[in-house]
Amino acid sequence: MARGRRWALGLGLFALSVGTSCQLVSGVGDYSFGAGGAGGAGGATGGAGGSGGAAPCAGASFCGLWAVTFPVTGSLAASRTDALAREGAATVAVGEFAGTGTFAPGVTVPATGLSDFFAVRVQDDGQKELVATYGGNALDMLAGFAAVDFGGHYWVAGSNVGSPSFGGQALQGTGVFLAHFGPNVDAVVPFPTPSINGGELGALAVDAAGNLYTAGSFGGSVDLGLGSMAATALDGLVVALDPQGALRWVVQLGGAGDQRARGVAVDADGSVVVGGDYQNALVHHGQPEPGSASGDGFVLRLAALDGQAVDFRRITGASGSRAVRAVSRAGSSLLVAGDFSGQSDIAGTPQTASDTREAFVAELGPSLDTTWHVGIGGNTVLLQAVALDVAGGRITLAMRCPSQIRFDGKTILGGAGSNVCLAQLTEAGAPLWAASLGDDLDQTVTSVRALPDGAVVGGSASGDLDLGDVVLHASSTRQEAYVFRFVAP
Repeated sequence: MARGRRWALGLGLFALSVGTSCQLVSGVGDYSFGAGGAGGAGGATGGAGGSGGAAPCAGASFCGLWAVTFPVTGSLAASRTDALAREGAATVAVGEFAGTGTFAPGVTVPATGLSDFFAVRVQDDGQKELVATYGGNALDMLAGFAAVDFGGHYWVAGSNVGSPSFGGQALQGTGVFLAHFGPNVDAVVPFPTPSINGGELGALAVDAAGNLYTAGSFGGSVDLGLGSMAATALDGLVVALDPQGALRWVVQLGGAGDQRARGVAVDADGSVVVGGDYQNALVHHGQPEPGSASGDGFVLRLAALDGQAVDFRRITGASGSRAVRAVSRAGSSLLVAGDFSGQSDIAGTPQTASDTREAFVAELGPSLDTTWHVGIGGNTVLLQAVALDVAGGRITLAMRCPSQIRFDGKTILGGAGSNVCLAQLTEAGAPLWAASLGDDLDQTVTSVRALPDGAVVGGSASGDLDLGDVVLHASSTRQEAYVFRFVAP
């Protein structure tokens, strides 16, 4: 069993998951899961199935149902799950890989570029099926966020280098792109940006009419079809498209220093809400917003029709830096997640980080004021709140975290390296539990899709992630993409 897993309930209890029928399966790209009654089926490489008897995770407080990895081989091999989409009862993992990847039993694919794109469908019993890989002379999924539309299809955002082929369409030069899967690639929207200088489209949202909103950043100059824009350093970018991928409007977030749009969501009233961070100043629609040299967070509400500004909130403090990294919606409520060092006014009044860096999740009201907020402390600057989703009356937060975190007044220990940390709260902001997963190597998390009884989580890992009676095994010498599914009470 891996050493790194620790968890705590919001009621103030420490415990380990017990009473499950999940089984550990060893080997490359394995998953494991239990089944009630008869014994479960064997894993992809012939591991033993569940032992039968009680239902999986019966009586458990936190339980991993299954875990899969996408192993790679080669001198510079690595893989990472960048985003997750739901497709019916299945999860689609999209990401990037270098070297030769194994994506399903007996299915290996060599990358044709420096880093190629992959999409893998994982059923809710852990079975894997390769959807597609795309590459060329180079393809880099720097952003890789997926959003499911109301028809069960999904969009993928990414960035490319060189001229790779994606879904039969060549992407010319360096740029960012959007691709629609239905379920295979049936539309690609390229944005050639020769001077993008590290830009990306890192967040996606879809409204009830199927309109698409994406947010990210760019450097240099770019023309997406509505006129040229030039960045001072790294500027934020918000783009709206119709259901067919036709451009509707673009908003630039500029100013001295760097500006990044990291999260986007559609609010209950149909407006578009963007979150991110900036240095010194942020200029939108000709309106300058003051900032600090160390970095402030922001939340900007835009009209869905034309992208005009509706409301703006600066998240600031007397010292340190602040960032909003994720935006989501829970019914009629707007949620944001991020992190800060030094001080922050995310709680409505100035607060000092309990440790070197503190993560937070907060509910914002109609005027972007804070209704409630919950902080999660960490002992190093590794702590970052990177993914947020809501389902089943629960808020699920996924974080990259250090060797220990503080949640609901309790200290939760993890491995000595960087860890994957999860936390759940009620939609009213009451803490439920938090867990630290990892060993003494390096694990990261990029995305989470909440489900009524738990969530699906994706990222990359070197070493083990301990989910209780399921342990995810990745290479100890390279980063490998993973997806796992857990349930919680």
